[in-house]
Amino acid sequence: MITEDRAREIAEQFGKASIPRWREWDCRVKLDASVKDSDYYVFAYPAHGVDAQGRQFRLGGNLPIFVKKNDGSCRFAKSFDEYFSMRANRK
Repeated sequence: MITEDRAREIAEQFGKASIPRWREWDCRVKLDASVKDSDYYVFAYPAHGVDAQGRQFRLGGNLPIFVKKNDGSCRFAKSFDEYFSMRANRK
């Protein structure tokens, strides 16, 4: 079982490798605490960067990053349905 801190590092590396504008948008992983009792740690990655006019970047439609608790494998959610069903099953 990997720790939450290690899962955060894995999600960050995965995001940087998978999203070409990750650094430009200044994305940062954030644990989604609404998902409990799952086989995965679930991370959102809101943007914190600003454009040339000083407006904050806003991402839409981005699927969360899943990091499997038992082995650290990482992937994007397959769909919003998968993600929302995890949230609906929270305890």
